[in-house]
Amino acid sequence: MRKSILLPALLLLSMLFMAFGRKEDDDDTIDGDRLKLSELKTEIDALINTSVCDDTYNCEFIAYGSKACGGPQGYLVYSTSIDVESLKTMVENYNQAEADFNTKWNISSNCSTPNPPSEIICENNKCVAVF
Repeated sequence: MRKSILLPALLLLSMLFMAFGRKEDDDDTIDGDRLKLSELKTEIDALINTSVCDDTYNCEFIAYGSKACGGPQGYLVYSTSIDVESLKTMVENYNQAEADFNTKWNISSNCSTPNPPSEIICENNKCVAVF
């Protein structure tokens, strides 16, 4: 008799654990979404950090991020020594992800707009923004 009760009880207990005992998915938390944005930005920074400038490669900049009021968070400088199309795609994806994050979590911002670099120079084989 005991064995016949034990199996249904274990089955019920495991179903309750699956229904109520699961951890909240990272997709459902603001911290999880922030982490995903941070990981995307880290990938962008890693690509940019491989860029070098010299007489062969030019320095350029690209706006990144999406403030809640509109406009970019800032500007990234890079040289054309990297796969520029991949960088542009990564930045577009990041910008859209941040815009979605702002909408999803009702984020507000100070609505200031950063100025783009007035000039970009090559210093020690790295592109440097001048404001």
